[in-house]
Amino acid sequence: LGFLYTNGRANDFQRYSLVARAYYNFDEVLPVKGVVLKSNVEYGLIHTDDELVFENFYMGGFNTIRGYYLRSVSPVSRVGSAIDPSAPLLEFRTGGNQQIFTNLELEFPLLEQVGIRGVAFFDAGNVFGPLESVFYVGQQDNPHPELPLGLYYSVGLGIRWFSPIGPLRFEFGVPLTPRPKGTFGFAQGDQPFTFEFNVGNSF
Repeated sequence: LGFLYTNGRANDFQRYSLVARAYYNFDEVLPVKGVVLKSNVEYGLIHTDDELVFENFYMGGFNTIRGYYLRSVSPVSRVGSAIDPSAPLLEFRTGGNQQIFTNLELEFPLLEQVGIRGVAFFDAGNVFGPLESVFYVGQQDNPHPELPLGLYYSVGLGIRWFSPIGPLRFEFGVPLTPRPKGTFGFAQGDQPFTFEFNVGNSF
């Protein structure tokens, strides 16, 4: 259970997080050694009487929902695109005060002698605004009825090299609930897949 409290001029807020993780090693049931199933579930909540933007939750990219661009999953607000009052409105990603996501990974050896392993993964999650309920449960006005259980989903494959300088991760993510161009505050729309590189362990 994590807790963060900040009391300052700009913002006064409390951030809570709950993380649950489980691992299962298949060494006793498979002839191939080193196959591991890893699961991660995280819930986050921000409590504040202020309007936050920079401290809010955003998703997309490594360690959240791979296949979606970094910080591209978020509640949106419609704002003016110019000083001209006749200018069209744009969708601006404001972040949310609640988040929930899960990661499921199957990690297996490829070239174990040099520390290279493969991974297949499934991610799901979303960020919810102050007026939204998690999974949109009991909410009469569901802003995204096209999302099963109110979550974004992705799958993918990757390679991990446990190198002398640390774990290197190369992963391809495919969004299963892609957003069309110009919606949900994401002008480009979601690509068929994304490739990401990162240094460090997953979870």
